[in-house]
Amino acid sequence: MSQRRDGNWVGGSFVAVVTPFNAVGEIDFGAFKTIVDFQRLNGTNALFFMGTAGELIALTEEEQQQIVVETAKWKTADIPFFYGCTGTNTHETIRKVKFAEENGADGAMLTLPPAFGPNQQEAERYFLAVADGTNLPLGTFNNPTRLMTDLHWEHLLRVFAHPRYVVHKETTPRAGQAAYILRAKPNIAFLADDEPDNDILVCSMTLGARGISNTAGNLAPAELAALAKPWTEMQNVAAFRALYFNMLPLLSFLCSARSPKATKALMNAVGLPAGHPRLPLEPLPEEQVRVGVKILKELGLIEKYGLITTAA
Repeated sequence: MSQRRDGNWVGGSFVAVVTPFNAVGEIDFGAFKTIVDFQRLNGTNALFFMGTAGELIALTEEEQQQIVVETAKWKTADIPFFYGCTGTNTHETIRKVKFAEENGADGAMLTLPPAFGPNQQEAERYFLAVADGTNLPLGTFNNPTRLMTDLHWEHLLRVFAHPRYVVHKETTPRAGQAAYILRAKPNIAFLADDEPDNDILVCSMTLGARGISNTAGNLAPAELAALAKPWTEMQNVAAFRALYFNMLPLLSFLCSARSPKATKALMNAVGLPAGHPRLPLEPLPEEQVRVGVKILKELGLIEKYGLITTAA
């Protein structure tokens, strides 16, 4: 690809899908296909494989490559498939992005490599070096809670000037970050996060975010697709507010445990095959699962999607 993809290419509900494992802990591609089909049938706009919810850090590189190769076979023109390609260093990230590019990915999402905590200049050079090594559309994910470095908007805007970057997911607790980025009108799709406590979602959507990168869509895809519609007219506000208030208990519940523990537990409880998270993360206690199932029932999601509960 020689020219930049417009930032409007992606947006709406960008669901970070879980990686399903079978009873012996191997990737279950039959279950994976069920999950992808569920998303496709219910209005999801894009899929993000091997993010935090997809347990990238718990996968071997062979498994990561297998996920790219196998899931890319299920692509259709209407839903872009993005893959988490962050490595332990710059060169490894470039290699993973190249593999994804050569094996059918529509795009790659990148964070900083874990544990290093580079400064702002080093982080900027990392993202630009990866972009220089590929023609694949790329996305950035600012995740300071897990990765130590909170990317500053000034450096991010310089990264967004590179023609490979088309998406940015923001999770910083600094409320002004979204405003400074969106005020500059970079040619990227700015995505809010669905974690409710920091109000990143509401703040970003009011300022012009093009969608929401989320895990809640694993269970409520149509609702997140509606919530993630960009605001173009004032009447969107009332509809957004009503839906957000309705979905708030589920959003809060899914963030009550380290991702993807709560998401996988509820999926398993309603017949969506997710398997358990890999150790050291352990399955959610049954009493907490029952709380989550109660929320799904009260929202009418079990009946709406024809799900079957296995929890009392």
